[in-house]
Amino acid sequence: MNVRALSAAEVASQPGVDHTVVTTEAWLTAFAGEVQAYGVFDGDALQAVFAARRERRWGIPVCQDPLLAPHCGLVLTGVPGSVERMNGRRKDVVWAIADFLSRSPWTLISLSFPDWTGDFQPFVWRGFKVVVQYTYQIRLIGRTDMTLLAQMGERRRSQIRNGHKRGLRVEPCLDLGVIKDLVDRTFARQKIRNDRASIHRLLHDFAHKGNSFACATISEGVPVAVTFCVYDKRRAYYLLGGVDERQQQPAAAPMAMFACIQRARELGLEVFDFEGSMVPGIERYFRSFGGDLVPMCRVVKAPLPIELLLKPFKRSLF
Repeated sequence: MNVRALSAAEVASQPGVDHTVVTTEAWLTAFAGEVQAYGVFDGDALQAVFAARRERRWGIPVCQDPLLAPHCGLVLTGVPGSVERMNGRRKDVVWAIADFLSRSPWTLISLSFPDWTGDFQPFVWRGFKVVVQYTYQIRLIGRTDMTLLAQMGERRRSQIRNGHKRGLRVEPCLDLGVIKDLVDRTFARQKIRNDRASIHRLLHDFAHKGNSFACATISEGVPVAVTFCVYDKRRAYYLLGGVDERQQQPAAAPMAMFACIQRARELGLEVFDFEGSMVPGIERYFRSFGGDLVPMCRVVKAPLPIELLLKPFKRSLF
């Protein structure tokens, strides 16, 4: 198998691919020049697609996840046949990717893979470090509002119910200015670097009603919290959230999140994915909604001098 770069139009023209968000033509077009799609081929037959962000950081070429995305979006084309055949084909695909990345000109590689990837042996064999990370996912098929609420922590469930009793309401948010303002406020308060250019491209160049939605909590006519999600044919991913803490409405953010979970279910999606976080405070917040803890893996590779330089700042990876 071999790996080669694909344009957004080439990705869209490939038959039999059940694309994830970051391998859709809309995402690749919105982030053109930053995110590159790659196809894994067996001869002329496409076997898989994934995407990566290419840039220079600290003066060295770097390959990373697409910014704002949960992972590289690896998706395999249909895999018929026995379990042994499926496992063998998956290993061939992963081996081709590991070999391609090892031979690439990137000095530092740090790429997350979706939870369904499963097989990381070829990365280990090619000298990568495989780092386990986690996300929370809520299975939506067959769930009602009652069962979704029942699986939450008691405090979170009470917040949502009491918020409605106090007159807070949640509605779809179509105002991109509201989303950006509340996200900016939250990032500034938490002292998190806010890539405004990428958020602008996400909201203005990528998002439309066929791939994303947002819900805002309203207090006395004023939006006080917002949650923004993207989705593909199977999953919704929480990407951005913001809250105006000056309003002192602790139920506002959970209400907006729950409304997005409900919206994902209404769209017929199978899973709501919180995108994951290794930050303890954020992990506790995601956990309170009652999803399943799901492992996913990041592969990391860099020359030893680069590893030693980065280790004090990225101990979880090196």
